[in-house]
Amino acid sequence: MKPRAKHIDICSAILEGGYQRNKALQGLYSDEKIKKSVLKVVLNNGGNYDDAVDIFQEAIILFDRKVRENEFQQKSKESTYIVSLAKYLWLNERRKKDRVDNTDDFTSFDLIEGDTPEKHMLNQELIQEINILLKKAGKNCYEILNTFQTEV
Repeated sequence: MKPRAKHIDICSAILEGGYQRNKALQGLYSDEKIKKSVLKVVLNNGGNYDDAVDIFQEAIILFDRKVRENEFQQKSKESTYIVSLAKYLWLNERRKKDRVDNTDDFTSFDLIEGDTPEKHMLNQELIQEINILLKKAGKNCYEILNTFQTEV
């Protein structure tokens, strides 16, 4: 429950405004785990360090806006949501610069219309959890189920 309490505290602080909002945003901005995740997303998809820094800042600003406008559904951790926002921002940036002709180059952006970044990240986390459990089930079982999954 602790992560949930931290999650609520950050959202409450942003909604409170003033010093509390600034303190919450500074905490997010200085979170190395989030920075590294955003850096990885951008670097793995054709960007550079400066691009990642820009996208990280934009994602924090967008997160702040989403919380203040009550659009953040609070179904995932704020870090997960910020990284997913960064993915969307980077995809849009790449489109603007015409560096990519087709979104098929982004295997992690296979969203169905109407999905939110939050839903997509939750689905990705679920897939990771399932893969971990399948690996624990044994090599043969994992290979059979994995083969079936990729054929479907």
